[in-house]
Amino acid sequence: MKVCRKHFDYIHECISILDEKLSNLSKPYHEFIKLASTIPGVTDKSATYIIAKIGGMYLNPLLVQCGNAAIKDKKNPYFKFKYDRIKKRRDHKRAIIIAIARMILIYIYHMFLKKEVFNPTETDYSDILEELYKKHRE
Repeated sequence: MKVCRKHFDYIHECISILDEKLSNLSKPYHEFIKLASTIPGVTDKSATYIIAKIGGMYLNPLLVQCGNAAIKDKKNPYFKFKYDRIKKRRDHKRAIIIAIARMILIYIYHMFLKKEVFNPTETDYSDILEELYKKHRE
């Protein structure tokens, strides 16, 4: 048991060192990280990984995770409404992978280009049933 505990502590120490190095390397991109983290479902750490992995093969799973978090976000139901609308035509997996993850990446691109925070232009929820809107506002 002592060996397992020692190994566990060693792994946590390595993670701390890596987090510190990652934060030092990401300092020049701090402005972009703050912009990207204004998107629902994208945290500071997720934004850092997205910036680090742009063009890499591991970007898609990360965007899918952010998409899942975005559709579950209670504060900003923008992606939830988009997801519900897309899910009527497609299944859950395609709605998340193809649509929501792609939307997040496109928003990040335009936010970086214009240096603006997340502010969806389609926030007119008038086409959504009033009771569904009230349910998500609670």
